[in-house]
Amino acid sequence: MSGRQPRAWVRVSHRTKNLHPSKKRWEVAYEDPTQNYKRRTKGGFTTKGVADKLADDFRDSTRNGTYVDPERGRHTFATVAEEYLDTTHFPKARTADGYRRLLLMNTAPTAIPATFGPLAVGEISYESVWGWVNALKASKSPTTVRNNFYALRTLLDYAVDTRRISENPARVGRFRTMRGVLPPVRKVSDAQSGYYPLSTDEAFTIISNLPYPYDVYALLAADTWCRPEELAGLWLQDVDTEPGVIGINAVVVDVNGHLIRETDPKTVKSIREIDLAPDTNTKLAAYVKAHSARALAAGYPANKLHELPLFVGLKEGRAYGRPDIERLDFTKPIRHSNFYNKYWRAATRAAGVPDSVRFYDLRHAGISLHVNRLGKDDALSLPEIQERAGHASKVMTFDRYSHAPKRDTDRIRRALSAARTPASTGGVGHLRVVKDGEAG
Repeated sequence: MSGRQPRAWVRVSHRTKNLHPSKKRWEVAYEDPTQNYKRRTKGGFTTKGVADKLADDFRDSTRNGTYVDPERGRHTFATVAEEYLDTTHFPKARTADGYRRLLLMNTAPTAIPATFGPLAVGEISYESVWGWVNALKASKSPTTVRNNFYALRTLLDYAVDTRRISENPARVGRFRTMRGVLPPVRKVSDAQSGYYPLSTDEAFTIISNLPYPYDVYALLAADTWCRPEELAGLWLQDVDTEPGVIGINAVVVDVNGHLIRETDPKTVKSIREIDLAPDTNTKLAAYVKAHSARALAAGYPANKLHELPLFVGLKEGRAYGRPDIERLDFTKPIRHSNFYNKYWRAATRAAGVPDSVRFYDLRHAGISLHVNRLGKDDALSLPEIQERAGHASKVMTFDRYSHAPKRDTDRIRRALSAARTPASTGGVGHLRVVKDGEAG
């Protein structure tokens, strides 16, 4: 709002000015700061005192910046949500889609659209938000509760910013400190405690049971610790097999069935260069050469070869018995879900590992192996592991991927006993109490 102070004044309604005083009605004329100081009127008051009170409240609220337009407060939550989504730029398509699903599309009885969608934003109270959060906590996971609450709070912040409501009911009362309001999310180490500890040998057995070119896809995941969306985002220009390096500069995400390549990283550390193991680099170099030749033979433009996805999807239509290598569509990146459903589960079963093993466990196994080798000869350092994994902090790398061995009670007792025994030559002996007056 500009430095201009909106005016408000009280007057008799022109429709009643010639009537008996008992029949007269008063009205407040004011300049609406949310509508470029457009002059508006609110009337129907039977006494001048009530009209004066409204005018004073208007002046006070515009002076301290809390004025809201009563008419705009009658807009429904769904209407405000549509406006927010249409006017807000989200750096990532998946983020925009997530907000749209939470605010407008979820049809569950306790979801935001069913609970708040038809309500006027001015009618949403602290009590209604509090009751909704507790209903969610009774039936949904902690992550679902938190995601829904923060989406609701963001939308109500927008309603405050657009002067539809004076304060956000999801930021008052106990929501002000948030202490104990939302259920805690399990720590990563707790959430991953049930995962199968995939060994390096098992990982390579799985890879050996995948058909070409998906074995190269999985091999790169195991060696570089790349996430599936990062592998799908690789172009030929991101691969340099001369020194043996790949550059992670983008990810491919699935938004409502559409694959979208995004160059906005998950974190700043996600943009990185990764050195390849010599045997992986040799296999990748052979794959890149053959992949480029197949693309050119299929009519892919030579001047666009640098933008060719390193791993591509399949053409539409039935296979009629043809292998995937004959059905490659070089215009689009690999759709990981198709690969996973068609090949990954069969490969894990052929390798004799549990069905719970995920493609992501190739990354987990590789990072865990090197974290648990910290301090050994020829081991990577913790910063090097962090950089290679694309983690935002070394703490996350160590906490998520370090696995303590089973507790060795006998070894612990021997260590405690040894620490209390004086060394044979020098060192610190047993401590004894020195009484007052004794020599130190």
